[in-house]
Amino acid sequence: AQQQVIHREIRPVLLPEARKKGKSLRWKAGKQEARELWQVAGSLELLDGGAKEELGAALVARVARGKASEAEVWALGRLGARVPVHGPVNTVVSADVAADWLGRLCKGRWERAAGVALAVAQIARRTGDPTRDVPADVRDSVVERLTGEPRGNELARWVSEVVAMDVAQQGLVLSESLPTGLRLVLPGDTATS
Repeated sequence: AQQQVIHREIRPVLLPEARKKGKSLRWKAGKQEARELWQVAGSLELLDGGAKEELGAALVARVARGKASEAEVWALGRLGARVPVHGPVNTVVSADVAADWLGRLCKGRWERAAGVALAVAQIARRTGDPTRDVPADVRDSVVERLTGEPRGNELARWVSEVVAMDVAQQGLVLSESLPTGLRLVLPGDTATS
């Protein structure tokens, strides 16, 4: 129920065309706030598939045109993921919708190649569940497109084989990058900045 409440609050900001006529926003979001709201939306794994489809539809064209921020690319990957990190599998977008998104994404330019490759791999990831898996021909075209991209061989394996999501993959899927210029220094590291 909490995720539904959050969705109701951020939906009119992220999807202005979905706002009811004559109803004004309680608040407006600048560019940074909008990026953060997309990250929130991508984290709402308990939303039903229809809500995820609506949000993803607003992003897929921007990502395919290379006009999306890293946060929007990340959110699209999470909204369309075949394998939720912590949510139930009955909340994923339909395989038909995912296949449509993948067709559009594979034709577009990947301005943010590493992020888009990860998002595409999540949306096309093979599960072994025929109701969630996209058709084999779509997976084949995704595998072909991933070849040569950052981490492409590893990501292509997610699409061509059923690979259980381990802790390292969860970290990759959920990770956020550090701001430019900052480095994470672990205990025992001898390098200094």
